Amino acid sequence: MTGTTRRSFIGGAALGGALLLGPALGAGARQATPVDHAGVAPAYATARVRQLPTAALNQAIYPDVMARYLPAISALPGFHGYVFVFDDADPTTTFTVATMESEEAAQDSVDVVQDYVGQLDPRFVVETPLSAEGHVRMYATTDRASTELPPFLHGAAFTMRDQTTAPGVDIEAAVDIARETLIPLFLSLPGFILYCWLERPGGRVAINIWDTHEDLTAAGEALAAWREEHFATPTASEQVNYNGTIGYATIDGLT
Repeated sequence: MTGTTRRSFIGGAALGGALLLGPALGAGARQATPVDHAGVAPAYATARVRQLPTAALNQAIYPDVMARYLPAISALPGFHGYVFVFDDADPTTTFTVATMESEEAAQDSVDVVQDYVGQLDPRFVVETPLSAEGHVRMYATTDRASTELPPFLHGAAFTMRDQTTAPGVDIEAAVDIARETLIPLFLSLPGFILYCWLERPGGRVAINIWDTHEDLTAAGEALAAWREEHFATPTASEQVNYNGTIGYATIDGLT
């Protein structure tokens, strides 16, 4: 059985995308060539869930992140994208995703993070329920122009699933199935913006962005049916879902 928290989103894909990266060699060092208009796909990503003591502090830090942290990280060579998301269920919690063109570029960003955190007011004591990073195994974006998307993806629906791979699951076979069947499904669904699947030890983190929460819910129902059709048993032994609304995003090819 797959364990799911109160942040659960109805349905949701196990794998997939319209712009697809192939399997990685070993730990995931091989980078595939993107096939979509959106530009170079990222090779490495970090995903964080952060919780502050109060909702007021969570609101207060947002403009500071935009004013001081984002310019610093976006200036790094190899920067690809950054997404800042407010948790729909908990006003003290936010999610962030950063994508880079290489693992080395991601490591260079560590100093930027430490410098920013080091200058914060001590009241901004952060708990981090999720801190994951790894090679991007699959990455998908809409073929719509950025002018057809919400500006800076503000207000777009976001979901992130931290999944522990179930024993015996052949991930490479699952990726092949997603290439052949899930890609057309994503392309046919209204409101699809982005899908990113990063590999972590023992599992993966799957990220989806849709125009609206209604689009996300409708897609979840379609994706649940897809999973039932193609997988006899759950591909994740444990799963924690985080759902939110984007405050700001900058992503190559989309914003």
